[in-house]
Amino acid sequence: MSNLEERGRVLEEIFFREQEEQVRKAKLAEAERQKNIEEIQTSTGIKDAAVIGAFLDHGVSAHTMIAIKIVPLVLIAWVDGKLDKTERETIMNQLHQLGIESDSDVMKLVQGWLGKRPDDSLKDAYFNFIQQYKQTCDAVEIAALKTEVLGGSEDVAQAAGGFLGIWAVSNEEEALLDELKALF
Repeated sequence: MSNLEERGRVLEEIFFREQEEQVRKAKLAEAERQKNIEEIQTSTGIKDAAVIGAFLDHGVSAHTMIAIKIVPLVLIAWVDGKLDKTERETIMNQLHQLGIESDSDVMKLVQGWLGKRPDDSLKDAYFNFIQQYKQTCDAVEIAALKTEVLGGSEDVAQAAGGFLGIWAVSNEEEALLDELKALF
């Protein structure tokens, strides 16, 4: 074997070793991504893997995704200036359905919000985040997110019930629901 042939073989070995390493790293990254998607599906209740993938692609963490789903519930519950027992129960049921543990930091934060009305800056921060986030999404992702957010919010708005189903949603709740719909 000539010196040139040997150098060519060494070059090939290095090249293919590097390619194999890149493939291995890509497979590990994809497995980690899939694990993150599954964890987020469990912790947020959002089932659409494409929506979650879009969040991950834009650097949105699992905690942020939980906030995206929970903050509107709290805003709706407090919009009329008082938190009804059934609204509280509805929010707590949704948190449990999302798999939020009763001793978790998320639960403690929400408990605080349910004990004392959050400052208006929470709504401002939420709306600002969603407006910025929408700029990175396509129409399908935005529609899926809207469906996820509005479903729980409407449940909380209807929780206080009214009388025989009449006036089940207050004017304030309806106005905030309209704002949320317009946001998306």
